[in-house]
Amino acid sequence: MNNVLKTILAAMIVVSLAIASCTGGGGGSIKSGLKPNEVLGSIPVLYADYYLASNALEEKYKKDTEGLTNSNKHQKLRTEYEKKDAELEAKFEADRKAEWARLEGKDIPFSLSDGFQRLGIGVKSLKLSEGGIAVSFVAAQELRVNLNNADRYGYVSYKALAKDGSVINSGRIFVFTGLSVRNGKVFAPGDSLKEDGSEVKVGFNFGEEWADFASFEFISPDE
Repeated sequence: MNNVLKTILAAMIVVSLAIASCTGGGGGSIKSGLKPNEVLGSIPVLYADYYLASNALEEKYKKDTEGLTNSNKHQKLRTEYEKKDAELEAKFEADRKAEWARLEGKDIPFSLSDGFQRLGIGVKSLKLSEGGIAVSFVAAQELRVNLNNADRYGYVSYKALAKDGSVINSGRIFVFTGLSVRNGKVFAPGDSLKEDGSEVKVGFNFGEEWADFASFEFISPDE
């Protein structure tokens, strides 16, 4: 075998290995390359890897069946695709649940803006809870709440911040309804804003966009 032919064959092997690595061939799998987050662990990584692999599997199925007229062959490919997709989802769910079990109850860093502190609301704790967060809101001072000002205390605004200070997510957390204080309610310092004293749970999927998550900031409704 001459040197030119050897060189061509070697190049073909390298290309084949590269393709297999990128497409999950040979038992491999597509990875996002994300690193675990200091707070959220591998949750963002698991979501990113799952969506990449799921999309790649779907694209491969579409490519393999494009222009295919043999219905038996089409059905066979469809069955294979659905089987692999179900296996992929099952593994993702198992890995996600295992990671949540490891992270359950972990403290989440948070801060209170000046505007939030002027509301007289405090945050006793903020922890990870499967599928999201669990936060305990308390009165930082005596609060007299009624229907006229319930919206100011019944919802708490937040921003989820990345390490560079950019905002990943923002919104409002529901605490109580105006009807629950329709006759007026006085919260003493330290009282939970939930009548039963429970934590408020909020769902987040903590997908790929949370890979650089750093902390939550609680803000006033005007910020």
